[in-house]
Amino acid sequence: MSIDLVVNALKSIAKPATSLVINQAQRNETVVRTLKQFKFDPVQPPKDVDGVYVYSLIEYGVDKPEVLLNLFREKEIKNAFWSAYTSNNPLGFYKEVENFLQGKDLEFDIRLLRIELRSQLEEFGEIFIKVAKKTKSKEFEPFPEWNLDE
Repeated sequence: MSIDLVVNALKSIAKPATSLVINQAQRNETVVRTLKQFKFDPVQPPKDVDGVYVYSLIEYGVDKPEVLLNLFREKEIKNAFWSAYTSNNPLGFYKEVENFLQGKDLEFDIRLLRIELRSQLEEFGEIFIKVAKKTKSKEFEPFPEWNLDE
């Protein structure tokens, strides 16, 4: 067998694999945070929910306690957020988060730090909308009113 056949086969696989790796990296919080730190982040975030959520979490997370970031990293919270976003029901999101937190260490830590949960959830939602608008993707429209004071 000729080595050229192997090299050509690897070349044909490399380009799609590279594209897949880049797509996955754009949805990884650590990778995106590092890119932003070195000013290599793209002008337009990925156009899918996972990508926008990660970019929003990073933008939101500046100077926030780790307990809040851990809360937003929970799969159930992410799903509850997207459900509330698509149904324009931010209060439903707040209630889902309260139910999720009941009896968990996260709830204790949030209370211990005297974090106003409602305002933090509202702030995250507003940042998500801002990031979603940057994508110019129709998937995020219509943009909901994200006000938890109502």
